[in-house]
Amino acid sequence: AIRMHPTFVDAYVRLGATCLDAGDARQALKVLHKAVALSPASFKAVYQRGRAFMALSLFEQALGDFSRATSLCDTHPNAHQLMGDCFSALGDEEKAELYWEIAAQLRQQKGR
Repeated sequence: AIRMHPTFVDAYVRLGATCLDAGDARQALKVLHKAVALSPASFKAVYQRGRAFMALSLFEQALGDFSRATSLCDTHPNAHQLMGDCFSALGDEEKAELYWEIAAQLRQQKGR
């Protein structure tokens, strides 16, 4: 799909997510940088790149992407959960708890 349509953002996002799931976070990050460059307002691209940063223990960069992702879609519980995980990894348990609580509330609302 990428060869046929080199500006098809979803193909880059899917490839990046597949690389992440396969344990290749460095390759995922390369692909997801391209996806974000093509579409900076793509929630999926920014969120997945945050996951790649997190997998590489680049928590500050991940936090930046999750913050941006939650501004693009504030109802995605996993984005808030992972933002909390980043704050925890950076030693800010108070902020971590805040974002974990937001994630729990969003999950509860979706369950209704």
